[in-house]
Amino acid sequence: TYAMESGTTAAVQDSTVYLAGREKIQVLNVFTFGQSYVLGRMPMGGYSYGVTVHGSNAFIADHQGGVKIIDVTLPESINEQTRVKTIETSFAEQAVIHQGIVYVSDGLGGIKLISLKQVENLVEGELIDPEYTVETAGPVKRMAFNGQLCAAAEDRKGIEFFDITDLSQIRKIGELKDIPGKDVLFSSDHLLIAGSDYGLSIGRVQGGTYTEAARVPGIRPGQSRVPGT
Repeated sequence: TYAMESGTTAAVQDSTVYLAGREKIQVLNVFTFGQSYVLGRMPMGGYSYGVTVHGSNAFIADHQGGVKIIDVTLPESINEQTRVKTIETSFAEQAVIHQGIVYVSDGLGGIKLISLKQVENLVEGELIDPEYTVETAGPVKRMAFNGQLCAAAEDRKGIEFFDITDLSQIRKIGELKDIPGKDVLFSSDHLLIAGSDYGLSIGRVQGGTYTEAARVPGIRPGQSRVPGT
């Protein structure tokens, strides 16, 4: 067991676990079920909201610090001296790599796009601005992708659906306002939406329209999990 602070997010690559939490990222090696040890750790400038590992790079959504990119080829060498590349955004909440593009959700609203190749060619210590910005109705908490479809969870603003076929002209093709979207995930052709008190919604998206197939009710704060207890 490894104790984690509240708000920590994780990404897994082989037997290595990357934990992004309050002002730091930690790297663990899980070599036996239930056992782990710390390989490396480094402080971050802001509050790390999410981490994604792609190839030899880890992308840390560092809120006001933008997206920090570090080389994780040798996880045990990660420390306070590790050089960092940065994608500048206002309030980075998540970074997702899809079809060679880095998508960054912004807590102030919008989705920022930059090519993965351009990121990989960055010089360590260099800053880079996004190439495209997609306007959204609210702050984007999480994103999910299925082919040319992007689902953006915008908390109380609901979910927006975008066609990302043409990156220079990304189109909004639908929205879902009655489910507050905290998180989204595609599993095959099904979209899973986690929505605060709403619970978990499972359905399909066709032509920008979401059809719910099943729902698991959520537990409100203070509500008993077992009737009568």
